[in-house]
Amino acid sequence: MPDATAETVATTFLRTWVSRFGIPSEIIIDRGPQFESRLFGAFVRVLGSTRLRATAYHPSCNGLVERMHRHLKQALMAHDDRARWSQLLPLVLLGLRTALKPDLNCSAAELVYGTPLRLPADVFAPAPPPDLSPPDFLHRLRTTFSTLAYTPPRQPCSRQTFVSPALADASHVFLRIDRVNRPLEAPYAGPYRVIRRSPKTYVIDILGQHDTVTADRLKPAFLHDPPTTASLDHSRDPPLPIATTIRRVSWAPGTAAPATSASHPFQEGGAT
Repeated sequence: MPDATAETVATTFLRTWVSRFGIPSEIIIDRGPQFESRLFGAFVRVLGSTRLRATAYHPSCNGLVERMHRHLKQALMAHDDRARWSQLLPLVLLGLRTALKPDLNCSAAELVYGTPLRLPADVFAPAPPPDLSPPDFLHRLRTTFSTLAYTPPRQPCSRQTFVSPALADASHVFLRIDRVNRPLEAPYAGPYRVIRRSPKTYVIDILGQHDTVTADRLKPAFLHDPPTTASLDHSRDPPLPIATTIRRVSWAPGTAAPATSASHPFQEGGAT
């Protein structure tokens, strides 16, 4: 894309995604300005889709896309000339789309098109064409898809993120800073007032702006009333005693030896 404006993003999404795969029922956005614009909002309403907003610093909300980006970057870094990554991108995507997924026993291209894509090596060892007629192939494809069970991309993590039980009743919370902290910067910001809450997300007031964050980034803030202590009236205290000390210094022969005096609080004594 030449730029990342709302008009360019909407046009590219229509030409590349909608024209190939149809209109999605839900569109998950990362709260970027081009996705939050009025133009993109009107575009989503015309399509009849629902716009869902991902919370900040919570990549598991859109885990499939984040994992795809990770594999894509790893494949691009395997090449020597990384400066030409835009020219290497088509072949890298071809390799990712035709790679066999062990958990599904097929590739991503087979799930979309029903047949594996032809690779450059197939030119030297071409596979025989299938003997199935188009109706038989379509029936076989539908049968395969109906028996295909969803398999998670990895084993679910048994370790649960700790969330304080006091968070359910807290009126104010601290928000964890997930970016790289500056030297001597506190790991949490706040406290912020809780506007409303759900089992997974909280809406908090940050400097007058309502922001939705996940519960695993929060910890309760236990606020107390300031202690009521009696104020001290120092105007009635007696003045502190101030003593004057005269010091005499002996100088070398031939130089004058002036007498000096100095005042110092809390010190009493005679001449030295």
